[in-house]
Amino acid sequence: MLPVAQKSCSRSRNGVEALPGVWYDPESMDTLLYFQSTATTSALRKLEGVSQAARERGWIVTRFDLHDPARIAKEIGAWNPLGCIVEFSADDVPLPRSALGRIPTVLLDCAPAFERRGVPTVCQHASQIGAFAADSLLAMGLASYAYVGWPERKFWDRMRREAFRRRVKEAGKPFFRIDTGPSGDTIGTLRAHVAAGLSRLPRPAGVWCANDAIAVQVLEAAARTGFSVPNDLALLGTDDEELLCENCSPTLSSVELDFAGAGRRCVQIVADAIERGGPPVHERFGPLRIVRRSSTRRSARLDRGVVAALDLIRARATAGLAPGEVAATFGCSRRMAEMRFRAATGRSVLEEIHAVQVEHAKKLLAAPHVKASMVPAMCGYGSNSFFMALFRKATGLTMSEWKRRNVPS
Repeated sequence: MLPVAQKSCSRSRNGVEALPGVWYDPESMDTLLYFQSTATTSALRKLEGVSQAARERGWIVTRFDLHDPARIAKEIGAWNPLGCIVEFSADDVPLPRSALGRIPTVLLDCAPAFERRGVPTVCQHASQIGAFAADSLLAMGLASYAYVGWPERKFWDRMRREAFRRRVKEAGKPFFRIDTGPSGDTIGTLRAHVAAGLSRLPRPAGVWCANDAIAVQVLEAAARTGFSVPNDLALLGTDDEELLCENCSPTLSSVELDFAGAGRRCVQIVADAIERGGPPVHERFGPLRIVRRSSTRRSARLDRGVVAALDLIRARATAGLAPGEVAATFGCSRRMAEMRFRAATGRSVLEEIHAVQVEHAKKLLAAPHVKASMVPAMCGYGSNSFFMALFRKATGLTMSEWKRRNVPS
């Protein structure tokens, strides 16, 4: 990833101190200013996409926390950048056009209302995300469906919920909205509100949450109400924050959004504006996939040994995990462990390990700076040829071919 310069208040006559001990001269570099919101969920992946695309063009990215339009105007005047990206997720950030001057600027993940203000935008397609999540849970044939939103009012929360509700109603299924209580309530109060909402759901139920942090609290509330996850309650988060999703019990399935792709697209829009100008463009980004973990892996009879094995495979498949290590966690013979695993998943332990490794390889290949030759070692293999053959068998493509088809050049 491109080193991102976060400017301090310290200045000199000849340059600006961007990183400790490193001085940049604004007159001798192409600088893209990135004003970032205080949101933490998606911030790093958006910035990663911006940084990768900027590096390919030889640009330096300088990041600031977004405070107010006056700060933006001040920094634009100080840096004279070639372009700006302003990322925020609040419903109504007062950002007049005058704050941006004539600098090519893109608003990232802003409210749809900003599309009418004459500035290019890249917004999340909240309705598409809601429909995508609903389709995933509806495919499980559950008795009822619910949405657990964000405590504060947000445009994306409202639009996701409505699209999810509409899709569920179209399928002829009951929909429930679960309240999290007023913004600012304690975690205990939030869990109590959610537990009360869960208790009204006909079982088995499918529940989608505004983000992974809310979903983790729903897991805790489900334990209070006697819901078994995933058999009584199939739970789906949003954003695929691996640290949260992989470290709760059971592990959390989540909707992965194309945050990095949105960041890359912002840089391309800035580049196009510099080269050709033209009217502002307004684009949307949506979901990439459902990252499936234990919270949606339902079976007629929950085999906790299989659930634990799946969690182990997801955590350690890329660190050289052997099938025998997985089978040993069952507390029975290896043959019996394999039979139980295949009955629940339709795959052998080794096939599941390979599937997780291939999915991890795809995520690595999606990064423009990662070469195909680097991937096998990063997936736990000492032999490039073996993993290359495994990847080709799973996808029908070599890793280089997959990268050319799926990663923008």
